[in-house]
Amino acid sequence: MLADGRLAIVDERDHTMTIVSLDDSTQALNIKDFTQYDLGPSANQNKAFEAIAWDPRNQRLVLGEERPPRLFTWRTDGRSPLTGDKQPLPSDELDLRNLSALGSTRVPGTCWCCRPTRTCCWSWTSGASRSAS
Repeated sequence: MLADGRLAIVDERDHTMTIVSLDDSTQALNIKDFTQYDLGPSANQNKAFEAIAWDPRNQRLVLGEERPPRLFTWRTDGRSPLTGDKQPLPSDELDLRNLSALGSTRVPGTCWCCRPTRTCCWSWTSGASRSAS
């Protein structure tokens, strides 16, 4: 979840990311109505980008590639269209102990896929771990 009801969605097979806008009146989404961003090729069509988090403190998206396992960033304020391209996460910033801090601006009782007025569909545990409820 980004700023102002925007949601970033990655499509592993198509190697794309789409940023959609949601509000209280949203009933349906059509991918053709939103800008798609090319994430580039992957060594294996079904082992590409599977994870995404917004890091508001550092003003960037963090993208996780399954195989080979790598992290990338893409600068954004969470509101404006993306410019440039994704960049490899610098190794000096890679601290696996702190990855759970990414996207930690979650409001209690809500999650990335639920509106505040609905029951959250995820049961959150410590750190970034979650399980469907």
